[in-house]
Amino acid sequence: MSAEAIKRGVYQVLVLEAGFVTPQAKDAVDALFKEFYVPLDQALEEVK
Repeated sequence: MSAEAIKRGVYQVLVLEAGFVTPQAKDAVDALFKEFYVPLDQALEEVK
């Protein structure tokens, strides 16, 4: 599994939990979104 695929997995978990983020943590979570976002096609490139 590539590093991009792992980052995409972390990003997807963050997105699932986004509805539970408090206003105080929103900026920090947004920074994590930016850090871990990988386009899906790029994350799956090794699988092709």
